[in-house]
Amino acid sequence: WNADKPYFSDKRVRWAMSHALKTDEILKEIRFGLGRRTTGPITPGLPHYDDTLKPTPYDLDKAKALLAEAGWADTDNDGILDKEFNGQRIPFEFTFNIVAKPTHQMTAEVLKESLKKIGVKCNLKAMEWANFLKELSTKKFDAVMLGWGTSPDVDFDQIWHSRGADQPQSSNYVGFRNAKADKIIEAMEFEFDMEKRYELAKRFHRL
Repeated sequence: WNADKPYFSDKRVRWAMSHALKTDEILKEIRFGLGRRTTGPITPGLPHYDDTLKPTPYDLDKAKALLAEAGWADTDNDGILDKEFNGQRIPFEFTFNIVAKPTHQMTAEVLKESLKKIGVKCNLKAMEWANFLKELSTKKFDAVMLGWGTSPDVDFDQIWHSRGADQPQSSNYVGFRNAKADKIIEAMEFEFDMEKRYELAKRFHRL
């Protein structure tokens, strides 16, 4: 989710989106069991990964409650939630950018159907890889499907440091900003004790 968009600037909304994702079904039916759930931007199995964190469960009632708490309601009874921003009431409708591949499209369809049940309209935009990257670099998208992998030498700087949040060509595509995360990233740059690096990475994971 693009954190700069009014919909997704609220943490409760992003959490609601996670509760609306049928991750286990996607892994089983679309990925044929060739994968496992992860709770953060670290490859499971690495010593940097915090195994105490539990995956967000699929729970539409919880998603609805979080959206209501964040001020979203269907005031005109059209089946789509809406909320007032800067004096204008807008519907919760957004575009989801994906690569035009069957696996990505099927995954996006699963999310789209779940979101419809909680009053959120998701429009899918499937693109060829070159066009997908071009639009990704502008940071003007609403939401996008991406995958990250970490090498054994975990370094969060390129993707997650706040300095890249406003740079069009940076890898911090989603505009992630967090002062605590920045401090951890910077501390890891100068920490060579591996046990201490693992603990710093786990702190980042928990954030």
